[in-house]
Amino acid sequence: METSSPMALEVPLISARYARQFIRFMERKGVRRHAILGDTNISSDMLDDPDASLSMGQVRQLLGKAEWLMGDERAAFQFGQQLDLPAHGLLGFAVLGQETPRRLISMIVQYLRVGLPLMDMDLSSTGSTFRIQLIDNWGLGDL
Repeated sequence: METSSPMALEVPLISARYARQFIRFMERKGVRRHAILGDTNISSDMLDDPDASLSMGQVRQLLGKAEWLMGDERAAFQFGQQLDLPAHGLLGFAVLGQETPRRLISMIVQYLRVGLPLMDMDLSSTGSTFRIQLIDNWGLGDL
């Protein structure tokens, strides 16, 4: 399915756990939940459901609203810094048992490709240096 098609944007792919954590992050920055969720197709009930998933259309609405409310280009990086392995769910713990740094990083990249399909990732390494390239699959542009 072409990721830019309207149908692709409505397939629930992204675990609501990320939206929950993002809303908490925004609340710590002083932005109220109802201000973020207003005019989106995301309800508080959806965020509270551990099995819920969001579509890319909903994620785009949420990120667009947050960008407008925050106006801080560092916020996305700061939020990403808070996503430790437990933040990615129970399977995130599985990567802890990897034998080498290369296998660990490779497992993390593979897991994030499935659990957070906002982007694709390309892993390369030279010696002890690793490079993860993020590839925008959804044409999010400035978001």
